Amino acid sequence: MQRGRRLLSLLLTLALMVSLFAVPVMADDSYSDTHGHWAESSIERWSEYNIVSGSDGAFMPDASMTRGQLAKVLANMLGLTETAANNPFSDVSDTAWYAPYMLRCYAAGIMLGANGKGNPDAPVSRQEAMTMIARALNIEPLDTSTLDGYKDANGVADWAAGYVAALTSAGIVGGVGDSILAPTNDINRASVMKVFDKAISQYINAAGTYTLTDKAGIVLVAAGDVTLTGTTRADVLVSPAADNKAVNFDKATVTGKVIVQADNAKLTASADSKITAPTMNGTGTTYTKTEKPKTSSGSSGGGSYTPPAPSSRTISATGTLNGGTYSSVTISDGVGDGEVTLSGVTVNGNLTINGGGSHSIILDGCTILGKVIFGKATGEAPRMFLKGGTDANEVVVNGNAGAIIEAENSTSTVGAVEANKALEVRGSNTKVETITVPESATATVTVKDAEIKTVEAK
Repeated sequence: MQRGRRLLSLLLTLALMVSLFAVPVMADDSYSDTHGHWAESSIERWSEYNIVSGSDGAFMPDASMTRGQLAKVLANMLGLTETAANNPFSDVSDTAWYAPYMLRCYAAGIMLGANGKGNPDAPVSRQEAMTMIARALNIEPLDTSTLDGYKDANGVADWAAGYVAALTSAGIVGGVGDSILAPTNDINRASVMKVFDKAISQYINAAGTYTLTDKAGIVLVAAGDVTLTGTTRADVLVSPAADNKAVNFDKATVTGKVIVQADNAKLTASADSKITAPTMNGTGTTYTKTEKPKTSSGSSGGGSYTPPAPSSRTISATGTLNGGTYSSVTISDGVGDGEVTLSGVTVNGNLTINGGGSHSIILDGCTILGKVIFGKATGEAPRMFLKGGTDANEVVVNGNAGAIIEAENSTSTVGAVEANKALEVRGSNTKVETITVPESATATVTVKDAEIKTVEAK
């Protein structure tokens, strides 16, 4: 490839604006400005996958990355094709080069913008990049207390804090020195490549058979008609690139989570595979595990056979989930301040509420055998509205947004509530056995007409 060729000055100006993508660099070449750079290997890795490329033979690793550029990188990495039905960004022209990528990231809940704007040409800050990358890789936010060791932790925005906590706790992102996070500083191109390198232990973007890499992190499957074999401790994330296609686990052992973002995919596992019950974030996807052959005595040829446990479920958009039994259910922050209804659903483990607003998370005739954990980081406090005899035996309020608890009538009750953040209990039909504020918490508990048997502030 001719890398020294000069463009006309007007085109060169445009190329610099989108230089991460303008002129592809062949995988067997090297950039003129990355030799000896601290992120050289990371840049080469993602260039070889054609996720990123340079311009005129240079990568410009220390230059800032724009929001439009990061949207394209993430859309390419995940193989996103679904776009938003309507353009929500007033400053993103439908004809702009970055428009399809930003609209795909919006549809996937990765890039939400601010005040109706996408700010495509603005540099991405470190906290914005961490938030978008965590959403793209389905990394759930953590309690922000893990940021206490950083001197500028208070400078992290509420909407980003949970994701920053998750990435720093996992060792994917570190500070910039002297216990400084620098959340509002621009992130450069090299740093983004390094974050991908640390987060994704194995990347699969073409059909075929692959042996899993036994490293911590994420195995990102951005393709369909894939067979996975071998052993890994990593989480396996199947992206929307596998929509309407097959992913098979053959003699595979996965001790991490299996998360499926694809729609209408077909997941199968051989009888000798050992994987956790997949979390289905997409719609219409099926999972089938082949049973071991049984002997005449009724036992499996290789020992007793235990049917797979009910799968977990993540809800990322407003709507209603009717029926079903799940090992756990998570209402993600993709719901925003919207409404979600669970009707006749059984949750064998925990129900985690990271999204939803004050209008309602409605639990109608549900059975929750584990805890209800509120973890929403910002926005309206989600209201858990119990009806149809739904009981919440144990509730934990962790998220900075707090929580609201209300019951339709006395057939639905609440057991023990641990309030680490702001809690409001309201409604004359709402009955709570115990509310405890732990010694380490600073929380406001507001009671409006509800009946509380015991309140303990440690």
